[in-house]
Amino acid sequence: MNKQYRYRMMMSLLFCALGLVSSAFASEKALDASQIGAERIPLTGYFSVLQDDSASLSLADVQTPEIATRFAGGHPHTQPLAYGTTATPYWFRFRLQNPTDQALQRIIELDFPRISDVQLHIPLADGGYQSELTGAAKPFSTRPYANRNFVFPVTLPPHSEQTYYFRLQSNTDLLVPAQIWSTEAFQAHERKDYMTQAWYYGIATAMGLFNLLLFIALREKIYLIYVIFAATTVVTFAAFFGLAHEFLWPGAGIWAEKAMSITAVMQASIFAIFTRHMLSTPIRVPRLDRLLITVVGVMLLLLFGDLASLPGAFVLGQIFVLCVYLLIFGIAFYCVLKRQRSAYFFVIAFTFYLLGVITYTLTAMGILAHNGFTANAGQIGSGLEMLLLAFALADRFNMIRREKILAQEEALNSKQELLDSVRLSERQLEARVIQRTEELSAAMRKLKELSVTDGLTGIANRRQFDVVLGNEWKRAERTGTPLALALLDVDHFKKFNDRYGHLEGDECLKTVAQILTQNVSRPAELVARYGGEEFAFIVPNTNGHHAAQLAEKICAALCAHNIAHADSAVGYLTVSIGVASVIPRPDASPETLIKAADNALYRAKADGRNQVVLAGTAIA
Repeated sequence: MNKQYRYRMMMSLLFCALGLVSSAFASEKALDASQIGAERIPLTGYFSVLQDDSASLSLADVQTPEIATRFAGGHPHTQPLAYGTTATPYWFRFRLQNPTDQALQRIIELDFPRISDVQLHIPLADGGYQSELTGAAKPFSTRPYANRNFVFPVTLPPHSEQTYYFRLQSNTDLLVPAQIWSTEAFQAHERKDYMTQAWYYGIATAMGLFNLLLFIALREKIYLIYVIFAATTVVTFAAFFGLAHEFLWPGAGIWAEKAMSITAVMQASIFAIFTRHMLSTPIRVPRLDRLLITVVGVMLLLLFGDLASLPGAFVLGQIFVLCVYLLIFGIAFYCVLKRQRSAYFFVIAFTFYLLGVITYTLTAMGILAHNGFTANAGQIGSGLEMLLLAFALADRFNMIRREKILAQEEALNSKQELLDSVRLSERQLEARVIQRTEELSAAMRKLKELSVTDGLTGIANRRQFDVVLGNEWKRAERTGTPLALALLDVDHFKKFNDRYGHLEGDECLKTVAQILTQNVSRPAELVARYGGEEFAFIVPNTNGHHAAQLAEKICAALCAHNIAHADSAVGYLTVSIGVASVIPRPDASPETLIKAADNALYRAKADGRNQVVLAGTAIA
């Protein structure tokens, strides 16, 4: 009797436990993975969360009935989960279902690359789990998918419902912006994301190189400080947004995480040094200058404490980084009130940076909508800051130059007996200014050379085309030789873009440029992108018939590539070309030749496209 009673009690307890677990799971809404299309779906609303205060729970532990019921759900769908600065691990449980007859490939993304330890436990067909172990404190090679964020490809079997577990732990701050994508949508998002990052780092690098050239030319220390500031800013953003871990130190473990603190402190320190030189704080506001030096010194000491893993050093260090920026902003605003000219640029630049950082932070917290602008607001603000600070340096140089000239004039008026020496000094200064102006002009010419090439196709751009056409026109006018010009337009290119996408459209333009370069290759000839899907080539010392033959050869070469174009009458990509040739006269201009070629191109398109039309001879 006692045995039967104990047996019944054990079975009752077992069914109660199973009931609790099943009710806990039943309260969690499973995400239908087949409904994921071109847009991402936030996962946070599907999370049930467990705080692991003991930091000792394993996957098997959190699946036990006693602990499984402690997971709490009901989180908002649109906002990331924020836990502040904590070292406590958190478990996140969520379910995905596939009601279709085919397996589904999906991408899970954690859009916060600063999480120290990231574990995703993926269910297997045999009931077990595959564990992906990665994180900011681990080498980049531990990531199952190479991306600056934490990305996990998963496969959902047909007619299945699976339970996944995240275990997240951070040595700094913990923010969980999780979302799930279709594979195609994520790949498109990834390309756009990395292209945006490349734009920011390219602009920052260009600004740094430009000011490095100014430092070499002018030997002014502040330009070198600006270059170092731009470099530390770039590395700081790369560290905070995961690019440094991917490209600069992929093999690093804990260093990749510590680098965030180091780069942030170094950026703030260099910016403080730049501020002291830019605003002349040791002279204009000596007390505030000493306070700034003190705060920077404490911040550097806390950095060493963070590197030694002292408790609270990271949080205090970030607080002092914020204090440095607030103090710098206060000093700059005070200088504005004192009508210091350079402070105006400085405050505007710093305001853009702060607005960008605040916008990005609010987006990461889910308060602002996630889009291309808000997601990259930090880099946008930083880029505008560096650009405006460069303008401020240029204005500062001009102001110092004017002050020097004014001082020289006052010295001439007050001390006539030193007239000879002052004149000598003025000549020396003028020679120095001329020398440095010439060096600066040389640097600008060097930069100008970089601006005459089309970024997509690699051939000359419209600016270079206009320059070369003008020069060749003058040369042909002097020598009395013909000058030929052809304008080329890709047929139905807008329809091609609409049907195949802009990436294929870009490849199409690259192919046309390559064919032009292969066929128009003599030293005096030029191939250029005229605008959009229009190209042009200049053929000196060539009459219209020979230029038209060359154009026919180009049409044939493109047809041989057989680039599919469903909206074309012939089923593949074609071009229309207008050709014109003239012996320039003094009363004509290059625009006459362009207009003739453009009219011929118009006729080629009006007559059915995919052909070459030669303009009449009386065009100049």
